[in-house]
Amino acid sequence: GSGDHAQIHAAAAVLQGLLYLNEQVRKAGHKPDFALLKSMLDYIVAFPDRLHHPKEDDYLFARLQLPRPDAAALLDGLHREHVIGRDGFADLKAIYGRYVADPASLPAFAEAVERYSHFHWRHMRQEEEEVLPLLSVADLFLLPSAQESFGLAALEAMACEVPVVASAVGGLPEVIEHGVTGFLHPPE
Repeated sequence: GSGDHAQIHAAAAVLQGLLYLNEQVRKAGHKPDFALLKSMLDYIVAFPDRLHHPKEDDYLFARLQLPRPDAAALLDGLHREHVIGRDGFADLKAIYGRYVADPASLPAFAEAVERYSHFHWRHMRQEEEEVLPLLSVADLFLLPSAQESFGLAALEAMACEVPVVASAVGGLPEVIEHGVTGFLHPPE
């Protein structure tokens, strides 16, 4: 997608960590670390929902539908999943609040984490297996980011032999050699 997939994998690792912590509380009798759980949930909402998905919806999905109208159903479905995921995360946060108030509600929280994790992993796998290959039909990959951490989206486009024009922010100047492997412009 248009966001940084290294951070999406980090979000998936955080979800795996949530599952692990829940198992430690349920099966090993460890005391829940609510501060750690809250930090993990805060990361999940901060990155996928606020940074990554809006870039996909506003840039990648909209632009891929132009040269590939046959992909419209796939891209529309993934866009709808962003909304469903946001709602699912809101439910997870509400169940977390109940868990903090009553640690006996761990089974409901554990089930919500598992449900959200599986949804997220399936969604991410579908993006990587079905959307990223669509990049190869593009004539140009524009990445007009105000912030970008690693520049993995640019690397993905370059791997598909698509020229990249991007903002000179974050890790993009490390990935793109201006005039050689792509073009950089100052952020506005």
